[in-house]
Amino acid sequence: MFSKIFQVATFVLVVWLLMQFNQQSSQLSLQTSLLQQQAMPDPQANVLQKDSAEKLTTLDGKVDSLVNNQAKQASSEKKLQAFQVAQDKIGALRKAYTLVLEAEIQRHAENGEGAAETLKSSKELIWKSGSNYPEHKKALQGLMKDIDMTVGAWTAGRLRKDTKPIYSVLKQALNKQDK
Repeated sequence: MFSKIFQVATFVLVVWLLMQFNQQSSQLSLQTSLLQQQAMPDPQANVLQKDSAEKLTTLDGKVDSLVNNQAKQASSEKKLQAFQVAQDKIGALRKAYTLVLEAEIQRHAENGEGAAETLKSSKELIWKSGSNYPEHKKALQGLMKDIDMTVGAWTAGRLRKDTKPIYSVLKQALNKQDK
């Protein structure tokens, strides 16, 4: 939201500067034509023309600087967005790993239904992580069958089945991403 506001403000500033530039340019043209109409050279007009030319040069430099700064900011924003996307992906994988470990803790506490629900809630995150990390896609999305079998066993009250194969795959994927 802030970047859009900043972009709009930058755009408005550029437009304002361009309008100022055009106004200065038209004033300079008017002054030049007035000077040409006068037969006798006026030393004061020379100073005015020189001042106007200096102002236009300064304004042109400011516009160039503003355009360059805006280009740098756009590049910086793209890098920041790419970093945020990468952080969101790794965050989803970490959340899935946490949910699997929480389910394992609940299983040890002999809360089969709660453990099954917690483990089941990790499926979507694991599936998306497989899509986010193509090098781990087969391993991560291949966990769906193990998760379904474990959820079924826990729901039926067979709490001896653990989640070690599931969290081992998640841990391997996390370790490779954290490098």
